[in-house]
Amino acid sequence: MPPVSRPKPSPRSAIQDGVAFQKAGNLLQAARIYSALIRDDPTNADAWHLLGTIEIGRGHFDAARDMIVQALRIRPGAAIFHHNMAYVLSAQSRMDESVAAYRKAVELAPDYAEAQFNLSQSVRVAAGDPLIAAVERLCAKPDLSGRDRCFIEFAAGKVYADLGQHDRAFGHYAAGNKAHGTKADPTLGRDYMERILAVCDKAFLERRAGGGAPDALPIFIVGMPRSGTTLAEQVLASHPKVFGAGELPLVERVRAALPRRTPGDDDYPDCLADAPDPVIADLALTYMKHATANAGAAEYITDKAPLNFRHLGLIALLFPKARIVHCRRDP
Repeated sequence: MPPVSRPKPSPRSAIQDGVAFQKAGNLLQAARIYSALIRDDPTNADAWHLLGTIEIGRGHFDAARDMIVQALRIRPGAAIFHHNMAYVLSAQSRMDESVAAYRKAVELAPDYAEAQFNLSQSVRVAAGDPLIAAVERLCAKPDLSGRDRCFIEFAAGKVYADLGQHDRAFGHYAAGNKAHGTKADPTLGRDYMERILAVCDKAFLERRAGGGAPDALPIFIVGMPRSGTTLAEQVLASHPKVFGAGELPLVERVRAALPRRTPGDDDYPDCLADAPDPVIADLALTYMKHATANAGAAEYITDKAPLNFRHLGLIALLFPKARIVHCRRDP
């Protein structure tokens, strides 16, 4: 009996499959689906855009920009395309262009709460800015989803903080926290850090000092948010030998992957104790491959993901010669 040929999925169905793979973390399969759609139909704007979002996740911002540009040429009225283009431009420190793209997104979709939020974070709001009326209008809507309510209340908080109306700003921030629906448990963060300190003590780091990558190329800028990490990166990246890579998600990805590549059933950070040297070296090379994709001939790159302070023990294993800049600011 001849094999039964199955009908080819429709472009819409294929996009849905690609998005499912992408959400599950299978970026390779998602990219294959989007690329196949583009080969069949180069005018598939969604496929171009989604392929661009994969490159965003990989930190390949030049490639991401090129792909989203293609999507925008095909469908210039898609607010989400402008929104994600704005993110790419921001990651490349092209802030004026990024703000213009955010403003275009909210012009096309005035109820786009996430875009209103990101715009609010990208500008210093002054009296007369149309963003003020936009967030007030959205805050007054009673039927927002919890996610949109969170975004727009935080946007309003930023707007009124910029305007010096701090009591009003705190009211919106409180409403945003309530809409988010999560409650902080400080004991969880303290217990997590104590586990890291217990594993990554001086003796452990001395014992494992010979592993990882011998490269001194990455410079990690860490600290609490708003502690000056962006300014520190701008100062360093002004040197011709330094490439400012921005807030890379790569250390966090290594952290997430590590338990699967170590013997035993320990979660992070306990799995660090049994992490084989070849695995650490391989993860360091993977980090470098992605981190240097847009760095050209730079001798150093900066990774300014501030919360990497939680993973300094892991960073010391991966890159024992790396420089670490710890930004501190009076609370």
